Amino acid sequence: MKKNIYFGIVISFILLFVIILQSNVYANEITTTINGEENNWEYDVNDNDEVVNLKCLNPGDLAGEVALPATINNKPVVSFKNSCIEGASNVTKIIIPNTVTEIGHDAFAGTGITELVLPDSVKEVSYDAFKNCSNLKKITIPETCTQMGLYYSFPTQDTVFESHNEDLTIYCYKDSIAHQYAVSNNIKFELLTKPTTPINEEQNDNEDPKENEEKKDEVKTDDTKKTDKTVANKDLSNTGNSPIILYAIGVVILMGTVGVIYLRKYRKI
Repeated sequence: MKKNIYFGIVISFILLFVIILQSNVYANEITTTINGEENNWEYDVNDNDEVVNLKCLNPGDLAGEVALPATINNKPVVSFKNSCIEGASNVTKIIIPNTVTEIGHDAFAGTGITELVLPDSVKEVSYDAFKNCSNLKKITIPETCTQMGLYYSFPTQDTVFESHNEDLTIYCYKDSIAHQYAVSNNIKFELLTKPTTPINEEQNDNEDPKENEEKKDEVKTDDTKKTDKTVANKDLSNTGNSPIILYAIGVVILMGTVGVIYLRKYRKI
């Protein structure tokens, strides 16, 4: 009986050890080429077959103008992980694809960017996303962005642009969250006006709608090819809910084993 108990304890610790290892492994890794340099990324894939939590593993190798991946293996990138390219001080410009909806905390902290335009797809900018970006002087934030840092909890505390350049100017729309944030934190801002595009009825009459749709599709295809510069891919096992299941099994076995030892020693069963 003692051998079985000790065996159960050993198995429990092995399972817990495996769980710890898995917690430090991401579902997928990939290598891309940006400006002639190879960059390694880690990411997850959500239930909608979208790339989430994208993070660069060697941000120090990024430099100049960087177009962040819009797709990976034909899957759209929708969120940048915390500290996505943090510390990439040689990066002067970032192009964010219009598929991204969320920017994690410290995503671009410590980079050398001077200006940035967030696409209309962005809905959330987490805290310290642009911390220590001392060269950043101009950023355009769409009205679709409804969450900035810890604004709702600490409206008068700058939780997005800490240690920013004194000339930082937020370009935003009136009454948007970005406008409110700028006012509350005494950051310079410029209000944008929504463009009104006149409709040329004569041109619309002469153009073939089907042909216009084909042209739009061609432009989208070209943009995708320019942005997605993947040269190598390495897929690891998708962890999913496995760590949770293994953890539960390990805890049950461990608790059961300890319980049996206690009962045998003190209750003499």
